[in-house]
Amino acid sequence: MGSSLGPVLANIWMAHLEEQHLLVEHSVPQPLHYRRYADDTFCLFKTLEDAYSFLEFINSVDPSTQFDIEIESEQKLPFLDTVVSRVNGQQYPVISTYVKPTDKGLFYNFASFIPSKYKGNLVGTLTYRAYKIASNYNIFNVDMQRIREKFRKNGFQTSFVDNCIGTVLNRLRTPKPPPTATVLKREVLLPLPFLGPISHIIKRRLETLVHKFHPTVQLKSEWIIWNSNGDNDSNGDNGSNGDNGTDNGDIGANGTNGDNGTNGDNGTNGSNGTNNGTNGDNVTNGKKAPMAIMVPMTTMVPMTTMVPMATMTLTRK
Repeated sequence: MGSSLGPVLANIWMAHLEEQHLLVEHSVPQPLHYRRYADDTFCLFKTLEDAYSFLEFINSVDPSTQFDIEIESEQKLPFLDTVVSRVNGQQYPVISTYVKPTDKGLFYNFASFIPSKYKGNLVGTLTYRAYKIASNYNIFNVDMQRIREKFRKNGFQTSFVDNCIGTVLNRLRTPKPPPTATVLKREVLLPLPFLGPISHIIKRRLETLVHKFHPTVQLKSEWIIWNSNGDNDSNGDNGSNGDNGTDNGDIGANGTNGDNGTNGDNGTNGSNGTNNGTNGDNVTNGKKAPMAIMVPMTTMVPMTTMVPMATMTLTRK
């Protein structure tokens, strides 16, 4: 959606505003805690008046850069693909997966003419996402029940879904062995038309032949699926399973700001496997401030008083 340079340029511009204006101006109430991912920020303020004063200030810095604000409602505040909720009697916030009100729960049907690996990877991706976002196992169980129901409505067999979920969870809970040094192989990408089960047979035979006669070559296939309009959609054989390329971490490791999203004070560090969390050192005048941002389950900011949460989103005129 838009130019691929959009997120990079937005990040550079926001970093410039933070360093030169937003976080160095002391004549306006500053947030108790400030974290940003790209052009979305999650802030803590003492009062709603402070939040609106800060919003008015940052909108006056540059007329071409304007922000919108969203205040918590019913002790809940959505941020990116998560929902932060206050729970009475609990010291830490509860984090769950955000589902849009307009979500229809539609995926491709289980009877669709596509490789079964794509179907399994869809289940695995949503499982991995819910596992990383949920702040505890109760929230994770609720999210997974909702995901199972969506797959059931799309014709997925219960045994197939449970099998894929079990595979992802076992992989997350099993420590990865240390990597062993091997000779690097040259990767060769081979597009193949998807014609049903025969395509998998052809793929295996080609891989066997290449491995036998060219052991220094690693063959990777890419399915080409033709739609009814005569166009083709290419999909990588490796699928979309979210487990690839991410270290195993505990539940709740998906914080608001990781290494790839810079913020004004660069004060983030993760305590779990994905290093996507934020630290929990949110102390003001001897009191521990309430919820500021998405944080890992083991380093959440304690809440002893009730202060407003707000998110601010960059808009362009």
